Amino acid sequence: MIVARSGHTATWLTGGKVLVAGGHGDGSPLSAVEAYDPAANAWSNAANLGLARSGHTATLLPNGKVLMARGSSFNSSSGTYPTNTEVYDPTIDEWRTGGDTSYGDRHAASLLPSGNVLVTGGGAGPFALSGADIFDASSGTPISTNASLGNLTISAGPLTPPFAHWVTSYSAAVANNVTSMTVTPTVADGTATVKVNGTTATSGSASLPVTLSVGSNAVTVLVTAQNGTTSKAYTINVTRAPGMLDIDASSTATKYDALTDGLLIIHYLFGLTGTSLTTGAVGATATRTDPVAIKAYLDSIRPALDIDGNGTADALTDGLLVIRYLFGLRGDALIAGAVEPLATRKTASDIAAYLQTLVP
Repeated sequence: MIVARSGHTATWLTGGKVLVAGGHGDGSPLSAVEAYDPAANAWSNAANLGLARSGHTATLLPNGKVLMARGSSFNSSSGTYPTNTEVYDPTIDEWRTGGDTSYGDRHAASLLPSGNVLVTGGGAGPFALSGADIFDASSGTPISTNASLGNLTISAGPLTPPFAHWVTSYSAAVANNVTSMTVTPTVADGTATVKVNGTTATSGSASLPVTLSVGSNAVTVLVTAQNGTTSKAYTINVTRAPGMLDIDASSTATKYDALTDGLLIIHYLFGLTGTSLTTGAVGATATRTDPVAIKAYLDSIRPALDIDGNGTADALTDGLLVIRYLFGLRGDALIAGAVEPLATRKTASDIAAYLQTLVP
């Protein structure tokens, strides 16, 4: 060899030469590189490494280039562990800086069937290291294993709990009139890909609309790291509220019926309970028929029964507005004589729009 050295690498290049790089010489790390030509039995200088190092690895890539990883750059008094790779192109005798890597020497490098390079373990002084990096064969840059989200939002409202990348399970509640929503996932690493309910989404952009049924809806956001194998699933359980004015919980054919649901609301707002509340007012397909259960449901939605927005749910105004609406009346026929002077919703269009949110 031209330069005496130890702790170096020797790599058989595609063209038949052997590339000898780095190592230690006279107590200092070397950046010197030389090539041996077995046909001529001769040594020649090659382009120097960008950073002197020893204890590194050099892996011949499928494209004929050489990936230099890790190592140490210590002399007798000081030094460091390089955290960048270098890639050698023998066709132009040139090194270029690759991506960042874990630090350490005395590690191992393996060429994978994919052509990528796996660099594992090593040491730093007396300490053993557990780090592992995968490098892209064409660029020498590390292949990310980061499958986390940096942010996650939905168009329908806030998540519970608020987003944090280490939390993978969320819930959200939406009104009955919310029939779909979009999800905006933002990956933490730009090389990762993301899907929403199995459909590819763009990081930082709204997904295609997700249809929401009444009740519980599971939405899965799957992030896959650049390496193609590491993934993380985030789930959102979205609960869509039932239609508020389906008081007796009837089938689709008799939902929101004036002579059942409307009458039950009128009875309730007049203060009737027990069988007086339900007699003659429960539909043939009703699944909520018990007077106690019906009253409990009406108690739970009473604030929403303030149709004209005057602060009180009243039989002769709000109840009348509901039953007229369910009979199909609109415009002046809907509101005539049924709106309180102190109401905040006074026009027929405002009243109808509000009732539509209760009868989707």
